Amino acid sequence: METEQMIIYLTRLETVLDDLGKLLFKAHLKVPLTLDREQSQELLRQNNRFEFRYQQLRNQKTKLLKQLLKLTSGDIYLRQKIGQLNELNQQSQAALVAAPEYNRQRKINRLRQLILNLQGEKIETSIVLCDQVLAYLYETEKTAFIAHYRPNVAPVAVPFLSRDFKMAMMMLNYMDIMFTPVELQRHIRLLVYRYTQESVDNVLIYDARTILPNAEKTGFSAVAYYFTFKQQSMTFISYKGTEGTMDDPRIKSFRQRLDNYVRESYQDWKYNIDAMLIGHTDNDEQLQLARRFTRYVVRHVKKIEATTRIYGLGHSLGGHFVQTLQLLDQPFNAGYTLNAAPVQLK
Repeated sequence: METEQMIIYLTRLETVLDDLGKLLFKAHLKVPLTLDREQSQELLRQNNRFEFRYQQLRNQKTKLLKQLLKLTSGDIYLRQKIGQLNELNQQSQAALVAAPEYNRQRKINRLRQLILNLQGEKIETSIVLCDQVLAYLYETEKTAFIAHYRPNVAPVAVPFLSRDFKMAMMMLNYMDIMFTPVELQRHIRLLVYRYTQESVDNVLIYDARTILPNAEKTGFSAVAYYFTFKQQSMTFISYKGTEGTMDDPRIKSFRQRLDNYVRESYQDWKYNIDAMLIGHTDNDEQLQLARRFTRYVVRHVKKIEATTRIYGLGHSLGGHFVQTLQLLDQPFNAGYTLNAAPVQLK
């Protein structure tokens, strides 16, 4: 009974976190981009409604976390993850209370404060932790999970048909630092089940940073996810875009995180400018590594199952790799790119 109740609470928490993310997006849309007073007042008219909705969602989240904490006494993993979620919630509550009062007087400052409060919720991190708990329950309490988990999405026949599934797979390139290898495999199973209502087998993960010795040095990053769905093997190869991170939990020192961020960004922009825009082949090592990694993955998964379908995914620089590789080598059965950087036709 406790497991069933926990799944129900987690499903509700998942919805609340998604609504917080949507509210943050809407709040950003209402930031005035004009100096005209009347237009600014029109854009900021929804402030009170936004703040009321934020308080509603905060109260729901806090209540759900309290209920979940009561149900986690018997499992160390669940207690740790729910505890982390609760700690993030308490930190955001403390920051909310400490907000200076004068920021609430004028409409523009109230909107800015609302955005800061929403950012303080650490929505993406909370979603990852919530998903990790759901994935754990899906693996350890599968019968109860299938009976009580009701994702707020319409199921599709195959994973590639879902835009949200493809976006979630691309996001893993930026969030995988928060997963252990075992958690990452569980997460793939959860994602497929969430968007198809079907189970998968034989989950394998190929990381370019592990397979190719020069990948980290040059800034190239990509991960391939292989699994069997309804007796059809498929592989999603996700290429990372031009984004460094200052939030890697594996690096404790701020200075080391900054050095890593600057180095990663420099290597990506070096390729963007020299190889992609100008067309200098002397600095196209990232593209050559992308070709090597893709060939490696295709060769290995085809050995497992010759009919494996290969999908390419990428945002920004990652989208450039998907499109360029398809023109050069045609490795993909299908692909999906978002805001892809241009292809260098030379």
